[in-house]
Amino acid sequence: NTAEYALDTTAQLAAKMREKMHARLAGQVELNAQQDLFHEITSQCVLVLVRGAEAACEPAFAAMARVTWSSLPAVGDTSPYVGAIGEAYARLVPAVRGRLASDKYFTNFCLKCAHAFIPRLASAVLACKPISAVGVEQLLLDVSALKSLMLGLPRLGGGGGGGGALAATSAGAGAEVEGVVPSGKAVAVAGRGGQGNGGGDEEEVGV
Repeated sequence: NTAEYALDTTAQLAAKMREKMHARLAGQVELNAQQDLFHEITSQCVLVLVRGAEAACEPAFAAMARVTWSSLPAVGDTSPYVGAIGEAYARLVPAVRGRLASDKYFTNFCLKCAHAFIPRLASAVLACKPISAVGVEQLLLDVSALKSLMLGLPRLGGGGGGGGALAATSAGAGAEVEGVVPSGKAVAVAGRGGQGNGGGDEEEVGV
C-alpha cells in the first residue's frame, strides 16, 4: 500500500512540477525511473505473499504423498489434503485482501497464486505412484475440486470472480494436471497384464 501511494504521489509530483516550471524546461521533468522502482517494489511484495500461500499448502501436499494410492478401496468425497489446502487459502486470502488497498493488486495476487499452484500440484500428482484405477478416479475428483478452489480465490477475499484471466488459468490448471494423471483404462489394462504374468489381483501401475 505504501509503494502504491508513493507511485501515485510521484506521478502527481511530476505533473505539479511541470505546471510550475517554464514551458521550455517542463518537458525535461520526468520521474519514470522512480515510478518503475515503486512498481517493482509492489510486484515483489505480492510475490512474497504468494510464497506465503505456497508454504501454507506444503503440509497438505506432504499428506497427499503419504496416501497409499494403489490400495484405495473406493472413490469417496474429496481427500483430506484437498480440505487442508482449502483451509489454508481460506485463512490467508481474507488476511491478504484486508491489507491490500487496491483491487488490481489483489487480483494479481490471486492470479499469481494460481500460476504457482499449477506446477506444484502437477509435481505432487506425478509422485502418487504406484496408483490403482480407483486411485486415478480419486485424483481426478481431487484435481477438479482444487481447480474450483483456484477459480474461487477472489470470493474468499469477499470479492467477485477473478475475471477471464483467472478462469482461463484455472481451466488450464485442470487440463495440465489432469494430463499427468494416467487414465483409469490404462491402469486397468496394466493391471490385467500383470495378472496374466502371474501378478496379484491389485490393478496398479507406476506413473
